[in-house]
Formats: sequence, C-alpha cells, structure tokens
Amino acid sequence: MVKLFCAIVGAAGNAFPVNIDESDTVGDLKIAIKEGNLDDPTLKNVAPKNLQLFLAKKGDAWLPDDDPAALELEEGKTHQDLQKRAPKSKQIHVLVVVPPEEKTSSPYAVIAATLFQHIFLNVPSTTASRTQKLKKQLVKKYKCDCGINQNGDSMLLCMVMNVALPSSVVIASHIFRREHDHLKGHFVQIADIDDVSNGLLLFKPIESAFDDLDISFLVDKRDQFTLKMFNSDIKAHLLVDRLTQQQWDELGCGSLPTHWRTSTSPIYAPNAPQFNVLTTFGKLDGKTLRFPSGSTLRPFRRCLYHQAQLARTRAITQGWVPDEYNFDDFSSEGFALEEKMKLLFSSNLSTSGSPS
Repeated sequence: MVKLFCAIVGAAGNAFPVNIDESDTVGDLKIAIKEGNLDDPTLKNVAPKNLQLFLAKKGDAWLPDDDPAALELEEGKTHQDLQKRAPKSKQIHVLVVVPPEEKTSSPYAVIAATLFQHIFLNVPSTTASRTQKLKKQLVKKYKCDCGINQNGDSMLLCMVMNVALPSSVVIASHIFRREHDHLKGHFVQIADIDDVSNGLLLFKPIESAFDDLDISFLVDKRDQFTLKMFNSDIKAHLLVDRLTQQQWDELGCGSLPTHWRTSTSPIYAPNAPQFNVLTTFGKLDGKTLRFPSGSTLRPFRRCLYHQAQLARTRAITQGWVPDEYNFDDFSSEGFALEEKMKLLFSSNLSTSGSPS
C-alpha cells in the first residue's frame, strides 16, 4: 500500500492523503481521489475519469506542502518546474486538475463527434483474402493449429470458445480495422496494421459480432481479457445463425437431425465435434480469451480499448446500456503505476501545457 498526498489545483485547503496498492491503475487512483472527497464541492459533479492528474515535482524532490509553488495551488496556479518524483510523507505527490464544466457544446465539436462515429461505426467487414498474412501469424504465435479433422480439413482454435473448428470458419479479425489503416498512427499508434498484437483468431459469428461492435474485450488488473456483451438483443441468438450456407456445410451440419433446434441436450457439429451448435451469444458473455501457457504475447490493449469505447458509444445510443455506463481505462500496455503516471504527465504537458 502506498500513501500519496494530493492537492486540487485552484481549491483552498490542505493536501489530502489517498491510499492505493502498487498494482492499481491511474483509473483506480482517480476513483480513490473522488471517493475520498465526496463532500468536496470542487469534485462533486465530476466523474473520476475526467480528472486530470499531474505529478508534482520541483527540481529533484517532491513538492513540500509549505513551498511557495505549493501555496500557489490555492490560487489556481502550478509552478513551471513541477514534475515527477518518488513519494514521501509531508509532501505533495499528485496535482488534481478538475476540468471546467462545459455549459454549451460547440457546433464544430458536435460535427467532429458525428464524423468520428460515422467513420468508425459504419465500416464493412474485411474480406478474408486481405487477412491471410495476419491469420498465419496468429495461428503460429498463439499456437492455434489443431491438426486436421476426419475429412482432412485443417482445424484451428477459436481464442474465445477454445474449441477446434475448420480453418475456413475461423477468421483473423483486425482489432483496429484494416479499413482504417491510414488512421492507425493517429488513434492507436501502431506501425503495422497486420501486427499480430492487432489481431484475434475468432469463429466467424464471433468475429462478425466484434466487427459490428456487439461485443468487446475488456482487460482487468489480472491480465484477463474478458468478453463483454454490449448488444443485449442478440444474447438468445445462436452463433450458427450468422453462418452462410457454405460455412454451415463446412461444419457438416447438413446431417443434423431435423429438430435439432429444440434439443435439450448439446448437439455437436460433425466436422467440429467439440462445438455445440446450440451455443448462444449469451453463453459467451464473461468468457476470457485463451492464450498459450507460458506465452507473454497479448493483443494491444489500446486497440481493444478503442474498439470497446466505440461499442460503448453505440450501446448507449441503442439503449443497451445506461448513459453513465463506463469501464476503467485499460489502454496502457501493462505498465506499472509509476510508469503510467509518467506517461500521463508527459502527455498532458505536450497537449495542454501546465495548468493555470
């Protein structure tokens, strides 16, 4: 447990302590700051995620609470030399900047938001021929080759269901879409759209739901990548109902009993004997992505976070989740709290300068 002393820029009063675990994220720290000051009018109407945090440093030491630069905080000013350093008691470690309330929305901001959603929410699926390079890498790196089935067809592992399926119905899904290749440097800072960490190997219906923003994968502090079902309307839908006739035939399902849909027992696909064709999308909610034992390779968190925020926006618009629904920022690629704070500090300086 680490005790950090925080000061709100522009608010009168002494610095206050916040206790956090070393494994906590920046999002956890923001929540702790808000929950520890529920009666503070400065923080009353601000969501934790909207707080801006700066590390307080003057020279090579943490900022003493009686330093002139610290006293300036009460006037809404931040000393130009404030930077980052290691915490000790009776010092200020974190500067909390509360963004001003927006009374009105700029028409240009509304236009920008509309265009942003149009660009990212209305995109056709990538054709299979354009994903072969990524697919080969995913199969190799995530060890998804399952040999061949009784018909001699190549079998691959779906990273969600963890069952072997014919290769033709297992799709290499780009997390940050290939159609947005020209935007990757601006939004997710990746060099190659076909980087193996920008992909997932998914059963075709799951890949389709991911592309359509019906589902996302949220990442927690334990490095668990968990499927989140945003589109509540499809929970009762069978996965196989999203297959084409050709894909249905490749699973060998043409030989299923006539009344297979009403069966109370699992019905397994002849060409994929581990796959129950009665599996619904609702059964996937809460499942975690499968990674090979001992492997440290993981999908890019920032790409998954970008997709999840788009899915959240769509879900709110469709009424599938309440307006206030959100999730922790997991976009950092596994850095420790200290590293995350350093990145956050430098990012805030480069985009907005020191708060004043």
